[in-house]
Amino acid sequence: MRYSVDHSLIGEQVDVKLTPGEASILHGGRTVAAHPRLLGRKGQYSTNIDHMPENHAALDDPWSPDRFRSWARRVGPETEAAVGRVLASRAVVEQSFVSCRNILGLSKTYAPELLERACAKANAASALPSYTSLKNAILAMRAADAQARANNRPLAQTAPGDLVDRAKSAGRLRGAEAYRRGGE
Repeated sequence: MRYSVDHSLIGEQVDVKLTPGEASILHGGRTVAAHPRLLGRKGQYSTNIDHMPENHAALDDPWSPDRFRSWARRVGPETEAAVGRVLASRAVVEQSFVSCRNILGLSKTYAPELLERACAKANAASALPSYTSLKNAILAMRAADAQARANNRPLAQTAPGDLVDRAKSAGRLRGAEAYRRGGE
């Protein structure tokens, strides 16, 4: 988990005292920050806005919420909605920038239309999109599209939220005979 301390302590060594309900950060034996203990998914943030330097928001950073929204808008409305939800998912918006960059980068690696379809599925399921979930959805759609082309069938027009069985194209599908023992 990631707990903030005042920016004046950058580069300093601190101690962390964890109790079931609180994470206390100590510097020189003195408590400099205390946060409610985060439990569950690894990598969560607990950031106190007062710990940031005053000029933090004024940094000349090429990343901004508007830039990510504009990029997502060029991909499509479902991608724009998905990126908007990622940006809104963190108390400090800058903490969502890497996720947004990675998600939108999928439009460079794969066809933007595939990213749009994957975002439509995530939006329909009300799931917070992540790079991994969207990439897996894109790979599943590509596999389903390739199989449809190989069988001279029209491409599957899945509705948002439909689940795709990737096991069929991943070579992991076994029949009952694979599980029979001995002479049975």
